[in-house]
Amino acid sequence: MTAPSKNLVSQIRDLLDRLVDCRRLDNDEQEALHDQVAVEARALPREGLMEALDKAIGSSQKRRREAVYILSELSDVAEAVGRVGEWLKDPDPQVRSWLIQTVENSRLKQYTPVLNDIIEGDPDASCRRLAIHAAGTLKAPENLPVLLRLAEQSEQALIGSLAWALKDYATEECRQHLQRWFEDGTQSKSSVTVRPLNTWPRLSLCRACRFGLRKHSATFTVGHLSGTCPTWQKRPNYSRNLANQVPCSRA
Repeated sequence: MTAPSKNLVSQIRDLLDRLVDCRRLDNDEQEALHDQVAVEARALPREGLMEALDKAIGSSQKRRREAVYILSELSDVAEAVGRVGEWLKDPDPQVRSWLIQTVENSRLKQYTPVLNDIIEGDPDASCRRLAIHAAGTLKAPENLPVLLRLAEQSEQALIGSLAWALKDYATEECRQHLQRWFEDGTQSKSSVTVRPLNTWPRLSLCRACRFGLRKHSATFTVGHLSGTCPTWQKRPNYSRNLANQVPCSRA
C-alpha cells in the first residue's frame, strides 16, 4: 500500500480543523463553511484518500466527529460509505448518537439503511429514539417498514419518537397507528405525549380547512387523525405545515 502524500494529509487536516473551529460560529456561518468544505472535499484526489483521512484525524476525537462531513461528500468511494456504517456501530453510545444526529441534520440519505439496525437493535434506548427521529426527518422509504413494525409492537419507550416520525411519513398506515395511540390514551415520556383526543385542551383552528390543531409541533390535526380532513388523501405531506401552525390551503 502506497503511503498517502503529506500534502493530502495536510489538506484534509485543514478541512477538519476548520469544521471543528466553526462550532463557535452561528448557524448561518456554519452552513456557509460547510458548503465551502463540501466543495473542497469533493475535489480531493481519490488515491490514498482513506489512509490520508486516518492520518489527518490521528487521535483527535473532535476531528473524528467532523470527519463524517468529509465522508458524506465521498459517496463514490465505497470505503468511505462503509466507514460511516462502522462508526455508527461504535461501542461508545455518545459517538453513535452524535453520528446519528449528523446524518439527520445534514440530510445524509445515503446512510439511511444503516439506521434500521440502530432503530431495531441498538442497546442504547436514546440512540434508538434518535435514529427513529432521523428516519422521520429523512423520510427514506427503506426505514418505513421498520418503523411500522415497531409501531405494531407499541413499545412504550419509543411511542413518542415513533409518533413524531410517522406523522412526517404521513401515509394511511401511519395514520392508523397514530389514531390508535390517541384513542387508547397511550402515553410516553419521550418527545410526544399521546393521549385521547377528548382530553386535549382548547384547539386553535386552521383558517383554510377549519380543522383543529394542537399548538405542539409533533401532532396531526384532529381532522387528519379522524380521517375527515378533505385534504388528507390529496396532500399527505402538508401535515408538516399544519403541525407548525402554517395555514394550509385546500388542494
